[in-house]
Amino acid sequence: FSFIFSVFSGLFGALFVFIHKRIAIFRENNRLYLYIFGKNPLFFTLFMAAIVGIVTCPDGTGQYFAGKFTFRETLADFIANCTFILSNKTAEGCSKERLERWIGINHEFSALSSLAIYFCVYFILVAICISLAVPAGIFVPSFVIGACGGRLIGEIMALLYPQGLRGPDGPQIFPGLYAVVGAAAYTGSVTHSLSIAVIVCETTGQLSPLLPVLIALMIGNAISSFLQPSIYESMIEIKNLPHLADLPPSRISVHKLKVENIMIHDVLCITKSTTYGELRELLLATPHLRSYPLITDSSKFLIRN
Repeated sequence: FSFIFSVFSGLFGALFVFIHKRIAIFRENNRLYLYIFGKNPLFFTLFMAAIVGIVTCPDGTGQYFAGKFTFRETLADFIANCTFILSNKTAEGCSKERLERWIGINHEFSALSSLAIYFCVYFILVAICISLAVPAGIFVPSFVIGACGGRLIGEIMALLYPQGLRGPDGPQIFPGLYAVVGAAAYTGSVTHSLSIAVIVCETTGQLSPLLPVLIALMIGNAISSFLQPSIYESMIEIKNLPHLADLPPSRISVHKLKVENIMIHDVLCITKSTTYGELRELLLATPHLRSYPLITDSSKFLIRN
């Protein structure tokens, strides 16, 4: 299951970076967008604030996916050591208060549909909102979205195997553990960071999920890196900020190559004994050069202090 988590996390992480990049390019180049909102980011920020408020309104569409709760509250539900599906059936079921957040007071919603809607809505909203002209982080939203995806898969597994994969005598299925693995794998796929595994262990205070977290994190990171750059690198490229170029792949033979094999031996330079005529001829012969090394001795090529 760690492999399944890693594949889905890598694909969705790359898709998230791609969507964010397309949104940023659309805002910069689309004529209709520029005609409506102009180049001032304040108007689009206010527009998106209204959209987020409408979508997550508890009395409207927000009631279908726990829209009135913060990321901290929903994350606590995702990693809780209980199940939404098996509530009131087994001892592993969640409390009534926690369950009502996702299925309603009168059980009018499905926990699986609420989790799926939560994942899709915030997947799109976060991709748009991190491009706004307001301070916003990407780590916590990605962590919560990944936890939601992991919780969704964990609840499906609990529904399919209510007594565990090996029966009542074997290990039981805890969707909270799936949420932890999903959060780490998806966040690592978006940020291309491997330190998420350490953060997960420090947050939970347990080492039991370390192995599945590492497997899902590394494979998901590899898949996402193959498809898209990290979200931070993508933002740097979109804003044309200075950054280090990607190092091209090299073979082992390159590491044995010496500087003298690729350096220029016939160096044009100026010494303290160079005459005006020689300097003039040098400048006329090399109009493409903008600077010349000033050395002490032309035989030893020592740079003059």
